[in-house]
Amino acid sequence: MGHSLSGKEKILLVPPFGLGDAVMMLPLACNLKKHYPEIQLDMLCATSNGAAQVIRYSPYVDGIRIFPLQKYSINSCLLFLMTKFLPLIAALRREDYTFILSVDCNPLRKLLIGAIGKSTALLNDRYDQNQIRTGLELLNSFLIKPDRALKNLLVFPESMATSVLRKFDLLGKEYICFNWLGKTPARTWLKMPEIIGDPALSGSENLKVLLGTSSGRKESLSGKGCLDLVNKTDILEAMIIVSRCKLMVTVDGGLMHIATATKRRVIALFGNIPSSYRRPVGAYPDFHAIDSRNPDEIGSIKMEKKSDFPFLEKIPKERVLSLIQEVLKDTRRPTSHDRGPIS
Repeated sequence: MGHSLSGKEKILLVPPFGLGDAVMMLPLACNLKKHYPEIQLDMLCATSNGAAQVIRYSPYVDGIRIFPLQKYSINSCLLFLMTKFLPLIAALRREDYTFILSVDCNPLRKLLIGAIGKSTALLNDRYDQNQIRTGLELLNSFLIKPDRALKNLLVFPESMATSVLRKFDLLGKEYICFNWLGKTPARTWLKMPEIIGDPALSGSENLKVLLGTSSGRKESLSGKGCLDLVNKTDILEAMIIVSRCKLMVTVDGGLMHIATATKRRVIALFGNIPSSYRRPVGAYPDFHAIDSRNPDEIGSIKMEKKSDFPFLEKIPKERVLSLIQEVLKDTRRPTSHDRGPIS
């Protein structure tokens, strides 16, 4: 039996706390807003990974509630509980949310949602299917049929985009983004610099823009048609650059999901967690996944705590290079940024 909505409710979305996880919650937010535009829809996000900063640019999320995500030692856990966790619960209780929606809840998020107490919690924990689809299944509770043909999940002011592109001398230029540096060394594909420097791409008219963060990286790949912006952008600048690129070549991570939310052409490399769990849903002919494991093994793989690194290293450079060349030859679809009306 479903829950009826009047359109005046307050709903809190609680995704897993990664940047990509927050972006993957936007199709759910979009569907709710399209059917009930007057509801207040908030999302609980972290700031340390850029999620809160990025989600502010979704037209479907009204408010951001901040979760103080960071590494805590055993000795500081009590301090976190008293100074961060309990005040957050008190603040969320005061908001008096009608519903709290979440997917793939770990014990901390279940504790948080349970402690808020006054709201109706709708949770969907499924590791045997795509994470976005798991979120969209929550719409069944409100008798809403999900629309997967979504656009404009993230929208940026044109003045902001112009300023960022001008800062990095990218305004009016076509370029390919490369990101091979995941949020941890375990999600890094070391063969990407070989792709970037391969003679097969040296004659390309498109500038190659390198993005990501790496604490231990010292060498620069600037020159010869490359603009090395690793460790040189904040998350909002990287987001703008990705949203205007001709093609994004990337490992699975937050920048990949920003690229899909802004409908870029994407070549994504997947390690331990297969593409079937993390890829966009619905028709998306410009998303190309390269898996190192069988994507049909989704249920068992997601629960494993394994490093992506050894799986990513199994992906042959030649396969990625060939796909880049194939995608660049495809001129059938427009590559300009979609600035159409929100639908």
